[in-house]
Amino acid sequence: MQILLICFFLLLSIVLLMDIQLEILLSIGDKSTNSYFAIKVFKGLFTFKYKLFKSTQTNKNKIQKKNKHKDFFKKIHKYIKLLRKHSHTLKKCLIYILKRLKFNKIYIDSMIGTGDPMSTSLLTGTISTFLFNGLTYLGRFSKINTHRLIVRPEFAKTIFKVKFHCIIQIKLGYIIIAALIAAKQIIRR
Repeated sequence: MQILLICFFLLLSIVLLMDIQLEILLSIGDKSTNSYFAIKVFKGLFTFKYKLFKSTQTNKNKIQKKNKHKDFFKKIHKYIKLLRKHSHTLKKCLIYILKRLKFNKIYIDSMIGTGDPMSTSLLTGTISTFLFNGLTYLGRFSKINTHRLIVRPEFAKTIFKVKFHCIIQIKLGYIIIAALIAAKQIIRR
């Protein structure tokens, strides 16, 4: 019986201290859509990868997609109501998680052009300011190892390209503790 308890606590401690790595690659405006979301455990030994965009569609698929979008927006509306109801609890959990996140990499490379040089410069300046201030604010809570933010203006033509690559690391125990905090707050209400 004692050996079983020791094995249980050893296994529990391994699970709680296990690092989970989230990797997001998003490519918008590029013909080669290589956008995905991946969860890696044990330094990539176990990987769950989900492709975010499908490359080609037929007309029938477009009509079905349109109907699916209506259902999707209904679901989003339902989740927004739920988020409003539990916003105080989620704020506590989000701050708890943010303080324990480790951003191994944040890379944003974008090219923006509106066709008009003045509006292009205003837009790129606004987006640059927003990104750098957001990164600074995020750095107050979380540890950021490497980051690179590039916002390039294209004055001659209308274009919008963004490549976003982010690698986030967190211990599974912190996620479990945040879920317990949320459950406790929801039960109290």
